[in-house]
Amino acid sequence: MLIKPQPSISFSFEQSGTIRTLSTTDASSGVNITGLLYAPVPNETACSNWDQYVNPNATKVVLPRAGFELGFVALAPWISPNCTLAYLAAVNEQYPIRSFLFYLPGNGSSIPPLANDPAWGLGDGGKWKSSNRFPVYAIPSSSGGIIMSQLALYTGNLTSVPNGHQLANEYPPSDYVRLAVQIGIGM
Repeated sequence: MLIKPQPSISFSFEQSGTIRTLSTTDASSGVNITGLLYAPVPNETACSNWDQYVNPNATKVVLPRAGFELGFVALAPWISPNCTLAYLAAVNEQYPIRSFLFYLPGNGSSIPPLANDPAWGLGDGGKWKSSNRFPVYAIPSSSGGIIMSQLALYTGNLTSVPNGHQLANEYPPSDYVRLAVQIGIGM
């Protein structure tokens, strides 16, 4: 079951107007995408420097069984073609994901480059878009960094997350608090 705690005691973040669509594969017009947010671990042979950009705690999340009913949305930095392909391969192996959010490393807050910009090139002529059965979006660098740092804080049980003891007054201490995301899809 997905319960949304009050924004005053849990992380809440809204991004509007600065999200870039990179791939619409399996996206349905007007149907929002929801799921538990997680950071996949890429193959380290293909992407040896991923942990310079991702707090390892963000990847050590124990995902509740309910997540398999809700689905997952992956979050990762777009570091290089090899790393991006390794991230895409990792999500296809790990969990049934509904979407992937990428961000370019850095702290810029502007809308990411257009989908046909060389920054998103993987050297395969765009084949990655059709070979991955989920939509892919890009968020501003600063937003990706903020969300990734918060994701690292929401990996343990209820009392180990920010304001966990306050949350334990409302929910069983054995519960989990995870970050969930909703991506609004326009018509």
